[in-house]
Amino acid sequence: MPRPPLRRSIAALGFAAVLLASGAGCASNGSSAQSDVTGPRVSDDEPADAVDQVGQVTSLDCGVPIDVLQSTLTGLAMTGQFPPAADRGGDGIFTGSVAVTGTGVTGVASPDADVYLVQAGMVVSTPGPKDSVGQQVDLGSAAGATFAAPGSIASCDSGEPLPAGSYDIYAAVLVNQADGSVGVAAGGPWPLGIN
Repeated sequence: MPRPPLRRSIAALGFAAVLLASGAGCASNGSSAQSDVTGPRVSDDEPADAVDQVGQVTSLDCGVPIDVLQSTLTGLAMTGQFPPAADRGGDGIFTGSVAVTGTGVTGVASPDADVYLVQAGMVVSTPGPKDSVGQQVDLGSAAGATFAAPGSIASCDSGEPLPAGSYDIYAAVLVNQADGSVGVAAGGPWPLGIN
């Protein structure tokens, strides 16, 4: 299903942060696309229309230039740790992590970063669906916040494993801040070989 442009998605997510805050009582790189930005219910006690849209971090489609994925808050830094290679004969998943630091940024974010594989500057693999509820994060602490960063070597066009070769990993984390604003922390590239 097509996905909405990043700006529209960010606006919808900002509204979702307000829903999350009122319902739950909680106060260094590129996107165009269309998607249903509804997610799973926050809890069984929440009404069906109070959804966890924090899990929909960004929405880059196949073939979109990665340079449109950029951090929207100044002073954020993302570092990543990923395996050097993934095997086409395996389960098609690789797992890394990203740490995001920045002063004065707190809010709600998905525990998982969105991970994209890129070749020749274009997105060739997109993140899988998320079903996790947002968590409070404080990027201004000494260690910042660390996020799991699962990625897939499946082509977003065919669903088949990508051909063997060299790829770049990019990651994004969306933070819904208490004041209702939404910020994106983005980073990459990190190299990944597919064998």
